[in-house]
Amino acid sequence: MLNRGEQPVHEVLAAIKKLGGDEILEIIAPFIPAPLLDKTISLQYRHWLDKKSEREYRVYFAK
Repeated sequence: MLNRGEQPVHEVLAAIKKLGGDEILEIIAPFIPAPLLDKTISLQYRHWLDKKSEREYRVYFAK
């Protein structure tokens, strides 16, 4: 989505809100999506990061 110039924040937030108690959402981003992380913290979701390279981060979200 980012490559097409789209901002996926609303789609990611919608997907996070649908997570079951034992589910994890993984997103792949070319940077640390700080505003998204801040928003999910305010909604009391957990997240963690895995830096794969300088241009690839895996971000995981859970309830």
